[in-house]
Amino acid sequence: FSSSFAGMKLGGELTANDDDKYGKGYKGTLTFTMPGDLFTANATGGYYELDDYRWGYFLASVGSATGIQIPPIAITDISAGFYFNCIRKSATEVEPQKGIIGVVAGMGIASSAGKDVLGGDFEMTVVYDKDKSRLTTFMLNGNLKAVSGMVNSNATIVYQEDDIDK
Repeated sequence: FSSSFAGMKLGGELTANDDDKYGKGYKGTLTFTMPGDLFTANATGGYYELDDYRWGYFLASVGSATGIQIPPIAITDISAGFYFNCIRKSATEVEPQKGIIGVVAGMGIASSAGKDVLGGDFEMTVVYDKDKSRLTTFMLNGNLKAVSGMVNSNATIVYQEDDIDK
């Protein structure tokens, strides 16, 4: 569905699936935007039944073009989510994997002068492996843009709690 009223936009999608890889279930998205990106909200999630277990995920973010001003920076986006019995491959791709539980938290920041001067998005994911009874993965993703795109940097730091990375 998609709707627009008084300059605000509301949209979403709900899909029912039934296949061998993901199982039987639902996934969906929901977006809301105010004029000029004064306020935005996005949510995505899914819930499935596969063979002998259930799995699902939920991720949400709220943001604003102006952000919460804390000079000399502004918080432009806050995101959070979780997933269970699945592994998150990217912002939009997940795959079932029994025993994996993850928590995601992120933040967008910019200089008080605006995102064109300096801005970035950062996200931390922590994964708990139920079979091993311990935290197994710590992943930090981030990007930084500055001077109207002259600087564009991406970084991913992953620590996997196993015999090699220890």
